[in-house]
Amino acid sequence: MSGIVTLSLLQTFLRNLSSKFVGQKEIAKVARTGSYNDLIDRPEAPDFQCSPKCYLRSQRWLGGKKLLTIPPWMVIAIDGAPCMWNKAGTIDISDTDNWDENTWALPGNRKGKDFYIYALRKGNEAAPCFLLSSDKEKPAGYTAAESRRIGGFHCLCEDVGEMEGHALSGFSAGDILPASVWDLRHRPACSPEGMVFDGRIWVDIYLDSWNGEKLVSAYKGKIADGMSEKSFNGLEFQTYLDKEGKRLPSAAEFMHLAEGTDEGVAIAGEADPETSGGHTNTAGRRIVSRIGCEDTAGVMWQCTSDIFGAYFSYSDDWETHTAVGSNGGMLGASQGGGIKRLAAGGSWKDGSHAGPKSFSLNFWVGGPGDETLGARGVCDPLVDF
Repeated sequence: MSGIVTLSLLQTFLRNLSSKFVGQKEIAKVARTGSYNDLIDRPEAPDFQCSPKCYLRSQRWLGGKKLLTIPPWMVIAIDGAPCMWNKAGTIDISDTDNWDENTWALPGNRKGKDFYIYALRKGNEAAPCFLLSSDKEKPAGYTAAESRRIGGFHCLCEDVGEMEGHALSGFSAGDILPASVWDLRHRPACSPEGMVFDGRIWVDIYLDSWNGEKLVSAYKGKIADGMSEKSFNGLEFQTYLDKEGKRLPSAAEFMHLAEGTDEGVAIAGEADPETSGGHTNTAGRRIVSRIGCEDTAGVMWQCTSDIFGAYFSYSDDWETHTAVGSNGGMLGASQGGGIKRLAAGGSWKDGSHAGPKSFSLNFWVGGPGDETLGARGVCDPLVDF
């Protein structure tokens, strides 16, 4: 099924669903009153049920700064009962009434965090209402039977300021990152937290950090590199990203996701930032791409999936790919020469050569790791049948 549901398709679905036990007169009454009571109370009518996974909408959820735009047509199953939404609407994230916890209406509390959109069914009401929450399981004050998580979004970690020609110019900390808005039919195949959509693939907003169990895209996370507590090289980054359903981007994908980032400058201070997100460069401008990816150039070289042969010979000698630091152990081997991994973006050590189209072949495919080499995961969109 296509990801876009037309009005005619939605109307056909609703007619087929309702025609089994009610006539046009009863359907019209539901539309007027907004209640299922007249249907459910009929003794001859079966339970009004649909697939527990049913989620249809006429277009994506959209976001911009303070507002989420609700799709004008939706059918959402909540605890087996369908709720139908059929009007234009928005959700203001600065309004406390739209949150389960009032504190999230303040932009300073939202910066660099993920939030979730819940559809709620109240009694026998035909139309759902919506509530925002930081809780991934259910909004405060509601049970799982009364609510369903249908989407989410990420908020900008620090002010962008005025950047002429930049898609995020004028955005402030705590604003919605438009490219981060996801729902059940528009999302990555992996967990969507800390990611944005670049029109082709989903991308980690932040340089990946190690949370003690896995690589994550998180604001102020301690950047994983070759000299961090859990040392990483290119092969290890790919191994751990794979566990989360992600992968390293290709060089072409990196150039696309990093568009809008300044070129030829390093991070302010020209030193290892240690933590991810919110940085400015030596020109005083934020290091952020058009879609909201942080630290895309002049901060850390970032591993790509592209690898190239180097120093080939006719020798049958094997070169092992080993890890350093706490990981230890052999990761693999190559024969007949060495293999190098293409890295992108440029580091804090050499800002004059940094940028979305800057690349280095200075890193061996299997290590050792380096203090200037990090990674950013990407994921293909979920294919919804």
